[in-house]
Amino acid sequence: MSEHAKSAPAFESAASSMGGEYFLAPLVFACPTRHGVILLDLKRNRYLGLESSAALTLSRFVRSIPKHKEWTESNIENAGDPSTASNPVRPGAVLLDLVRNRYLDLESSDNLLQSMLKEGLLTLSPAVESELAPTEIDLRCALVSIGDEITLAPRVRLRDIVTFVFFLLTTAIALRCLPLRSIVRHAHARRNRAYRRGYQLDVGEVSRHVSTFRAIRPYFFVAKDHCLLHALTLMKYLAHHREFPVLVFGVGTEPWTVHTWLQYERYLVDGNPEAVCRLEPILAV
Repeated sequence: MSEHAKSAPAFESAASSMGGEYFLAPLVFACPTRHGVILLDLKRNRYLGLESSAALTLSRFVRSIPKHKEWTESNIENAGDPSTASNPVRPGAVLLDLVRNRYLDLESSDNLLQSMLKEGLLTLSPAVESELAPTEIDLRCALVSIGDEITLAPRVRLRDIVTFVFFLLTTAIALRCLPLRSIVRHAHARRNRAYRRGYQLDVGEVSRHVSTFRAIRPYFFVAKDHCLLHALTLMKYLAHHREFPVLVFGVGTEPWTVHTWLQYERYLVDGNPEAVCRLEPILAV
């Protein structure tokens, strides 16, 4: 009998004594990859990683922990039971801060469930209604780029430059002074208002505004390595013109990658399909 088979009853007993069922905390979002699960914690502006064997076992007790099709039961047998292993004895039983590239400083006496509860990643009480209702995003369809493939000759006026600078400055200030959750909440609320009114993306109008935006942007910043600033500034610029694409946060693990962009159904807005086709969307609002 495998170590996991022996320890599973202990895990179930521990889970039962601590409440029996767990849920991802509000503002915590999960995305499966071949290597495990990535968690986006908007409350603390961080990405965390769980190795696949720990995530697979954890998914039996935590709702909303997604599974990847390439995970197998043998992963669990190789890692044992994260509820009975002290952190950080087993690689799968620790939380890795992927942005700072370090393991979280967890108490050695805690099991993984206790650690995630203390970190505010799990809760024993399901939310009545999600604070953010993510949109489904498909990156496996034939993506089309508005800006690279659908282009128009830019027409730049003084008021376009003023509008661009205003939204660039307000975005930069917001990123420095506000928590990411506040920015995402505002984007989510604005998009929902538009969608309740029956909003549909106008490809021609978005192409015209993206062409103008792309003509101005190089004089102020480059999009490479500034994807969040770029996406949020463009989002506000387009909202000013009554266009509301979806704000998408994506992750990849080969290598570790974080990217943010705008998308509406199969249309990438000022984005390149090659930059996102290997990523997994973790949040779209």
